[in-house]
Amino acid sequence: MLLTLGLDSSMGGMESILTGICDYFKDFFQRTRHSRLVLTATICLLSFCVGLVNCTPSGIYTFQWFDTFAAGVSLLFVAFFEAIAVAWFYGIEQFSVDITEMLGAPPGLFWRLCWKFFSPLFLLTAIVAAAITFPTLKYDSYMYPQWATTAGWVFSLSTTILIPIVAIIQMAKSKGTLSQKVGLSISPARDQERIRRGGAIARFHGRHWRYIGPI
Repeated sequence: MLLTLGLDSSMGGMESILTGICDYFKDFFQRTRHSRLVLTATICLLSFCVGLVNCTPSGIYTFQWFDTFAAGVSLLFVAFFEAIAVAWFYGIEQFSVDITEMLGAPPGLFWRLCWKFFSPLFLLTAIVAAAITFPTLKYDSYMYPQWATTAGWVFSLSTTILIPIVAIIQMAKSKGTLSQKVGLSISPARDQERIRRGGAIARFHGRHWRYIGPI
């Protein structure tokens, strides 16, 4: 059971990385034969080499370090930003329209309230609680040095910090006034041409932020 559970978890993480890389460099992977196979083998080999560290005599200490910092607060941060991006920036109104087109029925009030309020609030509370109650890093009687804890937090937040960095870069690359740059950064692709021509930015209107939908 543990073997199949590990394989299942690895496949999910592997596919997310492969899909992201293949989508970003789509032209290259479409014209290059066996490129996805080579990429998959390369990532598997790199992951295997990194995993060998945990098989050394001191591997349990690095395993404990990875287990503590690899997928904790960083995942909560990413989920929080995703909830804000979908429910607030993209908007519950348009997201409900998309759900209706896919399922044939609009989402209920409960789901809209969860997406807009409950989920972001719960995630934010969990992040704050995790930061406040973070235990001292140790394994049995061994206490990790302070530099290991600092390196762990840097490692954990290295993925999260990319979200605001990329947002700032996208704003800097956009053309137009400051309001147009912000509007282009938080608006879907279909609205961006209208914003570039000087049209109204729906995300700057109060109705967009207050919208919950029919009760």
